[in-house]
Amino acid sequence: MTASPKQDRIRRLIEQANGLPDDQTNAWKERARLAVSGAYGEESDQLERFDKIRWTMGAVSSSTPRSAFAEARQRGLRRAVEMLEAFEEDLEEREGQPALPGLDPADLHPWIVDAAARLWQDGHQRQAVQAAASAVENWLRAKTGVHQGSISSLAASAFSPEDPKPNTPRLRFSGFDPVGSDGWKSAHDGAGAFGRGCFLRIRNLYTHHDGDPEQEDLEALAALSLLARWIDSAKVVKAESDSS
Repeated sequence: MTASPKQDRIRRLIEQANGLPDDQTNAWKERARLAVSGAYGEESDQLERFDKIRWTMGAVSSSTPRSAFAEARQRGLRRAVEMLEAFEEDLEEREGQPALPGLDPADLHPWIVDAAARLWQDGHQRQAVQAAASAVENWLRAKTGVHQGSISSLAASAFSPEDPKPNTPRLRFSGFDPVGSDGWKSAHDGAGAFGRGCFLRIRNLYTHHDGDPEQEDLEALAALSLLARWIDSAKVVKAESDSS
């Protein structure tokens, strides 16, 4: 099996640690931290464990020999290498699992990619989700022309099966004819409920979540991407008074 770029990066760091000069330990440590962050995320348990490695003496005095400082750095280096070896094995196991299509951030809807790709790439997954949610809100408001009021209420209202009203446009899907059928109503009621849920739970409360942060972040982006596709594909229908 071909190693992933994340595995290759960690493997190279493990190799570089062998015989690493003492004056290059700090630079190596920073590269290793970036590799762990890139592999697991800035708020991951793995990075937190890496950051807890001790690289210095706990207590020193004027009589502490200089060699003790070097020994402390070497102990930290050995512990870091052990941790990287465990992370490499973990990544190899993950890469061996079948991947689901469409869960690469680069494959999501363009609104999501434009707002979140750079943040995600830099390891700021949670901020990427928040930026994506804000982008979807902005596009929904721009498409409907409704810039006031709760965005969760707007999502539900925009997809409501009811006829449009003055200053209350609707979004309509094609392909669910005839209009008013059970399928047509389900498509719009479902999209409205889903959009309302995305904004209430992801946009408004996303900093309050448990579980695997990176996995949940990715799933949140996927949910927002689906909502973005529905908004983007729908046609705006306005009341006659709004069209005149």
